[in-house]
Amino acid sequence: MAEKGGGISTIGIAAVFAGGVLLWSGIKGYSVSATFRALIAGKSPAVEPSANLVMGESGWNANAANPTSNARGIAQNIQGWGPNYQPGNAAQQIGWMINYIKQRYGTPSNAWAQWQARSPHWY
Repeated sequence: MAEKGGGISTIGIAAVFAGGVLLWSGIKGYSVSATFRALIAGKSPAVEPSANLVMGESGWNANAANPTSNARGIAQNIQGWGPNYQPGNAAQQIGWMINYIKQRYGTPSNAWAQWQARSPHWY
């Protein structure tokens, strides 16, 4: 179901929203993005905009670094790395992203709409 390679395969984390709850499962050696896509088919309406944001911001790279700002990681946290947002920690970064979206936009759909409306894109 999931493809080996690509994404952040060394992390071994898959995330899926089910009724607004984030569920984690370790799938070592598989791409998070491929696993995520495989698991989310037909799930919560929050999944697609969340996945779109991640693809647009970092391409699922838990070590991504924006060359023109301090934005880092999967969610491109503008404050950069910290104790609650560490390089390479996909689970931690996705958890941070979920909280950020909830506090700032209410829903992933609202965050995605804002991201699409801005050029350059950001949320």
